[in-house]
Amino acid sequence: MELLVGNPWVLATLTVAEVYYQMAVEMKKQGSASEVSNLIKIGDSFVQRVQHHSHPDGRLNEQIHRDTGYMTSVENLTWGYASFLSAIAARNQAL
Repeated sequence: MELLVGNPWVLATLTVAEVYYQMAVEMKKQGSASEVSNLIKIGDSFVQRVQHHSHPDGRLNEQIHRDTGYMTSVENLTWGYASFLSAIAARNQAL
């Protein structure tokens, strides 16, 4: 049986960032400023990872090749850009 390995998806990576930002929004309501800052930093690390691997002009593909780090698979899928915008909107709420 061959082990199948996949690549990180831009959509999934940015969704993880958004979840951290949403948790920061909830912690903000509870008045925990240090926890808010920590959660935002963690979310930022996922966004920065996608930005690091994106094309120089900002274009996104569906996946990041697990071995080379280059964008791979389908180019310019709407959901990749939508997930970026959604994550940033959640980040702005957390600030």
